[in-house]
Amino acid sequence: MKKDLFSKNLYQILEIAESVDFYSSKELRLLMNRLKYDGYISQSLNFNTFYNRLVENGLKQEIVTINENNIVRYFFNNNLDIFKKSLALQKGSFLSMSTALNYQGLSTFSDNFIYISKEQPVKNIELGNDSLTQEKINSAFKKDYRRTKSFGKIEGKFVVLLSPKYSANYGVIKYNDIMVSSINRALIEMIVNIQYFKSSSKIIETFRPIKDKIMLEKVYSILEHFNFIYPYYQCIGFYLEKIGFNKNELMNFTNKISVFDFYTEKNLDTYKYDKFWRMYY
Repeated sequence: MKKDLFSKNLYQILEIAESVDFYSSKELRLLMNRLKYDGYISQSLNFNTFYNRLVENGLKQEIVTINENNIVRYFFNNNLDIFKKSLALQKGSFLSMSTALNYQGLSTFSDNFIYISKEQPVKNIELGNDSLTQEKINSAFKKDYRRTKSFGKIEGKFVVLLSPKYSANYGVIKYNDIMVSSINRALIEMIVNIQYFKSSSKIIETFRPIKDKIMLEKVYSILEHFNFIYPYYQCIGFYLEKIGFNKNELMNFTNKISVFDFYTEKNLDTYKYDKFWRMYY
């Protein structure tokens, strides 16, 4: 019996299909169209038949519920780790915060969560710093934290999807073929998003053992790219001193101490005050 095109070209079809870790339904249709264009499958082959033939040859699906929406991804490789599975939920994303540290072998902190970030599009209008007042800062830090509702579970771990402000992915690096926040960016991410961690002291404890891997110039440069409205230069400087750097090493940050008092955390019952950094902690 004469073989159909799919059977005849099965080796080449699987070689092409398996070169991609994950597919969405739309991407499977694009794959089918590519294979038709290249002559590997019949022009008359419909999608349902194409999909079933792939399933017969090892294609699997995984469904993850994020904020009550089901995200379906298709894959061939059973050995893909949870980090790649998580990144497949959001194209153009990268491992961030404590997950970036853990993936690089720098920490095991908060390893029951996997934080995935995809930056917001660039915005042309920025709220100027001249609109900031001490009253606005005090009021903001008396309010409850806001956390994303975009989270789900993969292999028993919580996957949290974040949308940080645009920086052209500054400070994001490639590690073992996966895009991750560098230690310098992860430090800023965790401080700015402290609501996902237990306390400022936990963040300090996490970075103290890896202090020698922190590059102060890189931290400062990343902070510049984020261009935060709040006075995070003094906040980051405060943390860096607690991590183990001395003030002489932190001149870039001391030179940017604002006229405002700032906070490490919201809604603490009592605060201590660092007069030099103008930080409540």
